[in-house]
Amino acid sequence: MTLVVLCDRVWVRYLFFLHNNGVCVMLNIPSIARKEKLDPYKYTQYILENQLQVYHQPTTLTDMVYVGVVVHAGSKHEKHTGVAHFLEHLICTQGGEQGMSAFPGVLSEDFKKLENVRFHNAKTHFLFTLFVFTLIPGKVTLDDLLAYLGGIFFQQEIVWDIESERKVIVSEYHARYTENSCRVDKTSAGILYPETVFANQPITTGTEEDIERITVDNIRAFRDMAYKPEHMSLVVNGNVDTNTLLSSVEESPFGVHGEIDTQFLEEAQMSYARLTAPKFVYLDQEGLLADQPRMSFFVRWAMPTEDLSFIENMLIQHTLYDVFTQYFCREQGIAYGVDMSPFWLGEVVTQQLFIKDAVRCKKRALMQHLKKALSRQTLLSAITQAQKTICEMDPSSMVSWFDRCNEAVDVLGQTGDIVNFTTQHKIVSELDIEAFATFMERYITSRNCVVGII
Repeated sequence: MTLVVLCDRVWVRYLFFLHNNGVCVMLNIPSIARKEKLDPYKYTQYILENQLQVYHQPTTLTDMVYVGVVVHAGSKHEKHTGVAHFLEHLICTQGGEQGMSAFPGVLSEDFKKLENVRFHNAKTHFLFTLFVFTLIPGKVTLDDLLAYLGGIFFQQEIVWDIESERKVIVSEYHARYTENSCRVDKTSAGILYPETVFANQPITTGTEEDIERITVDNIRAFRDMAYKPEHMSLVVNGNVDTNTLLSSVEESPFGVHGEIDTQFLEEAQMSYARLTAPKFVYLDQEGLLADQPRMSFFVRWAMPTEDLSFIENMLIQHTLYDVFTQYFCREQGIAYGVDMSPFWLGEVVTQQLFIKDAVRCKKRALMQHLKKALSRQTLLSAITQAQKTICEMDPSSMVSWFDRCNEAVDVLGQTGDIVNFTTQHKIVSELDIEAFATFMERYITSRNCVVGII
């Protein structure tokens, strides 16, 4: 349900009354019994007058309050490669006097005053930038936290020393690029999306040359464009009622009214390689294959469709997981495990195979196995199983309250919405399995994939 929430609390109740066709539903949401199981995606969305989106799930299952700040802009929206990640670094390390450093014990004096606030994480994704905090019981209130964060995001002038941070980011780039999975990821992306900004994924820093070219003016221009209420969302979960939350947001810098940017943020254009034969990516010489009995294969497909939804992608991932597990592990016995990689770029699906018999998985043999694994009969069976798996998911079984919050924030950042489990189950249960198998056969074959070998 989407509600337009104005600043006047009286009008909020009146609009809420009208929206529900005359059924009066008060904004004061009753406390949730401690034994109640929460749907981690069941948030209510409120849109303020300045177009800031607030997603709220009140609960008394915890005394803490989770606050996720999502900027719906990432490396896909850059005019200068790496600038989104650079700005995220500056905010985390040089906001306030010395910054909100992600490294424990090195927080700024300003942030230390928020003694019962924990800064957990910040990251720059292809589609969004995220900052995560929790507020534990103490003298610092939600009002204090929102005032502090809003000041950094919207009000503080960028006069920071970017040269010291540039060295840190260059070091981070070199450290990440030496990781096997990142090297395979980046090479795979370069094949799937040649000569586009996507070729740098998942390393959102850009290359070392990109990092060296970034200026203060580039960073300021990106913040002025993207860090606006109309391009941001607040995700709040915890022991705070809706009236209190909305009042706090509206009275903070997040609720400031100004000229609203009605234009969508400009995005880099997607460009796909039309592969007609599989491409292989090796970390070292191909000859190493003969000497390693065990290894990992990353199999990736680009999905050249701009409207692939989160639920469709999730269903494809589960289907392929079932296909690979059934064929490679159970039937053939050449793999001892399969891993579903995270939602990546929105248009790419990935499966990782842990091979225990590399001798039987040279290139030709692997592709023959892959072709057999992706037969229509296997797909139909796997889609049916994936459909059952998703519909039987118990949202309360997710690891922890904090992890559930992080999951919801990631879904919001990647899809622009938090789709609750009831809606997910309804969509999946009504799926036309034959039509979905045809869709997968079109885009996921043994011919149009990139195979990374570690």
